[in-house]
Amino acid sequence: MNKFIKISFSAIMFTVAVLTIASSCKKQFDAPPADVAAASLTPNYTIAQIKAKHTVSGNIERIDSSSDIIIRAIVVADDKSGNYYKTLVIQDSTGGLALLVNGSSLYNTFPIGREVFIKCNGLYLGDYNNQIQMGGGIQTGSTSSLADIPSAILEKNVFKGTLNNIVVPKDVLPAQLTTTMQDKYQNTLIRLTNVEFDRLDTTKTFASAGITSPSAASFNLKYCASLSSPNSDPGIALRTSNYANFASTPLPKGNGTIVAIYSVYTRYKQLAIRDASDVQFSGSRCGSGGGGGGGGTGTLTTLSHIRSLYTGSDILLSTAYKVTGVVISDAANKNINKSTVIIQDGATGISIYFGSTVAYNIGDSVVIDITGDSLLKFRGSLQIKGNSSQLSPAVANGRTITPNIVTINQLNTAMALPLSTGTHIENTLIKILNATASGSPATYGGNKTLTDVTGNLVLRTSTTASGPATFAAS
Repeated sequence: MNKFIKISFSAIMFTVAVLTIASSCKKQFDAPPADVAAASLTPNYTIAQIKAKHTVSGNIERIDSSSDIIIRAIVVADDKSGNYYKTLVIQDSTGGLALLVNGSSLYNTFPIGREVFIKCNGLYLGDYNNQIQMGGGIQTGSTSSLADIPSAILEKNVFKGTLNNIVVPKDVLPAQLTTTMQDKYQNTLIRLTNVEFDRLDTTKTFASAGITSPSAASFNLKYCASLSSPNSDPGIALRTSNYANFASTPLPKGNGTIVAIYSVYTRYKQLAIRDASDVQFSGSRCGSGGGGGGGGTGTLTTLSHIRSLYTGSDILLSTAYKVTGVVISDAANKNINKSTVIIQDGATGISIYFGSTVAYNIGDSVVIDITGDSLLKFRGSLQIKGNSSQLSPAVANGRTITPNIVTINQLNTAMALPLSTGTHIENTLIKILNATASGSPATYGGNKTLTDVTGNLVLRTSTTASGPATFAAS
């Protein structure tokens, strides 16, 4: 299990602009720190340049050079959920690559978000039916194949950098994906919108837990150009290992977005998710077939797209849109206006004002039709202003959003970006480590100062007479 640092005054997790607090004084330790050697390494190659060295399917090439070939990348998939085995997927701005590693529980050292520096000399390139991989040697048998990187070589070639780096998935259309070895999306984090499972598959689970043959389950995804169009099958399969810890989770019945690692197998397109929360299918099915919730006939779109529509002035959302996300604001503890909810989808969040009491809880997955609403700036923050008729029951409960760990300086810098930035940090869940709070009186209520080694900001907790936060006096 991953452990997060919880030291000093507290590890403070909160929604930007709302500041709902959870604290602890228990000391724990995070994943291993960065290697000292990593700081001395300078990348001189990209993943795209490395992949370009492998041009013939089935070949295996040793990477040799008179000088070090060094790449820098971020881990975008690990083995924590069990859907990947002895494999890490890494990505930089030019592409992605699968690393075959002879080890287990790799996520303890190389979790998602870990920066890695790789000295490629002496490692090998190959492919598994057109999916390019990097390994540690050649495994002989009836046919030769790429061997895993042994632990002794791993320590000499792969170096740990910083933690908690965020890789934003690329929004793509099925037609943009190809099955060529050099496809720029291969082994990268992508996001598809307006996709769903075949209706006959929605009674099944992601995989068959414990079944050894076959070792994985595969379900075709269907894509809709709009929610009113007929299903069209782009030939993309979601493939899930029977050893994944979410194998027994039912497939969602609705339509929505999926974040996944794109891969290929000969001429077939495939996706693999990191865990079940990568699939957010809570909207209405193609052809208004129901099953998603949220009401209305709007086309499901991303919060990132909605934010990008803002031009600096209030606008009317005249296009028929629905948005989906997971609730990260806490109405029960009253540190937010009772008529407002904050939802997050991937790395993007937004607040929605309904004009009447909202009963959603943290972790509720919701689908909201925002057709005819206003997109406006309220107290410096981007907000959708709707009405109570748009309130609909949550379509799922208990979903989690992993907080983005940032310093106060990083937060202040990110908050200065234009509000139309698709992945603006406001209204998203973040965590600040090793922070202290100060102010008089020494309770949460009101404006206090939150400080870490990089700077400070206001930590605000509601004290209004109509609804002070339940922890204001703590």
